[in-house]
Amino acid sequence: MEIKKVLIVSDIKGWATDSMANGIIKSLKGDFIFTKKYADDLTVFDLEEYDIIYIMIPGYIDEKIDKRYYPKLRTTFHGGPAVEGQAHQIQLKYNPIKISYVSKEVRDRVKKYKIGNMTWTPHGVNIDKFDSENELQGIKTFGFAGHARYLMPDDSQQEHRRGQWIIDAWKKLNFDLKVAGGMPQHPQHVIKFNNIYPNIDCQSYNRNDIIGFYKKIDCYLIPDLRSGGPMPALEAGSMNIPLITTNCGLLGDSFIHMKHGLLIDSYDQFTNAIKWMKNNPEESIQMGKNWGNYVRNNRSWKSVSNKWKDFLE
Repeated sequence: MEIKKVLIVSDIKGWATDSMANGIIKSLKGDFIFTKKYADDLTVFDLEEYDIIYIMIPGYIDEKIDKRYYPKLRTTFHGGPAVEGQAHQIQLKYNPIKISYVSKEVRDRVKKYKIGNMTWTPHGVNIDKFDSENELQGIKTFGFAGHARYLMPDDSQQEHRRGQWIIDAWKKLNFDLKVAGGMPQHPQHVIKFNNIYPNIDCQSYNRNDIIGFYKKIDCYLIPDLRSGGPMPALEAGSMNIPLITTNCGLLGDSFIHMKHGLLIDSYDQFTNAIKWMKNNPEESIQMGKNWGNYVRNNRSWKSVSNKWKDFLE
């Protein structure tokens, strides 16, 4: 049987979606012949040689793509504030191409658009990249990874990112906070953040050295109302780090309150959870180990690869 050629179109080199693309390629390399390109490099004339065209983000589907390629097209609803607009676009122009969603929360948000041919493709994580033997000594340092601008008061996505919760809690409780605020290639937001908050450790990290960030923290913070993963939840789990989180994204499918960390739904719950973690280190460390076991057993790329294989075929 001839192996199908798959074109994967990612967004920006080194970002979370690109890490997903790499995970898919690595876990399914014997099932397909992959070519990865970035959206900025793609032209509508590059498509003839491929059996499957997976454009990872719906917004990157070019209107000039000939309709004869639609049976080859695949895309995914990842979440975040844009997903309803993406679903509306698909409904108007591309329904019914083959589409996946990464969490029940995302599925429920696009349900009203009555898009058929959808399947679940769960987020995975490269667990071999992270330290499964990571041992926490206490709960002293809290962390956040994402654009540093998400934590600044003028950020346009405050309504759903809720980054100000982290800053307000830090001011109120005076805990040690570390931020992975972006990539070295794009330092402007980290520089601006450090000018505003010089007492917070905010640095740039490449995806290849992000493990250094996780080694510095004891608990990961996720105040998001909506999220496209978030990928750091799985990365932190791979390092046995407990979470304080909402039930956004994949966490609504898998996260158990008081087993994997603390589930919160308001700012007061968020600050109380931080205080509880600091005051109950043994229980918190065990929660991190529990979350790590879940991630390694259920969210490695090996564990989820069959879902992605079925979607791509």
